[in-house]
Amino acid sequence: MALKKTVSSIATSVQRACITIRWGSTYIDGAPVDVQTICTPKQAEGLLRTEIGRAEKAIEKLITAELTDNMFAALCSWTYNLGTGALQRSSL
Repeated sequence: MALKKTVSSIATSVQRACITIRWGSTYIDGAPVDVQTICTPKQAEGLLRTEIGRAEKAIEKLITAELTDNMFAALCSWTYNLGTGALQRSSL
């Protein structure tokens, strides 16, 4: 019984997995990333800058508390990893 639950859990985890490229991007040039996707270092830097920019804008819009530089950087990292929607829904 325990083995069956473990196998089921692993299958669910695999189904939820998504393919990312470079620093975790799931899209490149508007198309979903797949195992055939190629991303140059220059493209990767552009993707990272764009995604960090989105995180920064969301923080500036949604967070009204005074933040130190370190707090802002930590929130950027958190928002980059979890998404701007998660920031909007959070109680941070």
